[in-house]
Amino acid sequence: MMYGGSIDPDPSLTYGPDFGCEQDLKSRSSNMPGYCNKEIDALLARAEVESDNKKRKELFDRIIIKISDDLPELPIGYVPRFYTFRDYVKGFTVNDEGEIQFHGGGLSHAWLDK
Repeated sequence: MMYGGSIDPDPSLTYGPDFGCEQDLKSRSSNMPGYCNKEIDALLARAEVESDNKKRKELFDRIIIKISDDLPELPIGYVPRFYTFRDYVKGFTVNDEGEIQFHGGGLSHAWLDK
């Protein structure tokens, strides 16, 4: 299976949904491999409320090492998206993953400047 995701500014926005046990594993949308590790969940819970950036980084370092050791999924690469237009197509934007934006951008906000 191939899938991708955006790069979030806060690691808890990625590691919680993608590797936490809280999500219903039967109807999951983020935790594709169905990975569940109670130690990771405990570290995620601690990191979520930690206000000291240095301590929070140390917690996420431990989380990343543990996930890497368990290897619930194997990233093999990143496939960028490219769009080509004539120079008179203006205003077309994509989101941070290169996908067409349906709200606030994309084709609905593009125009031809001829």
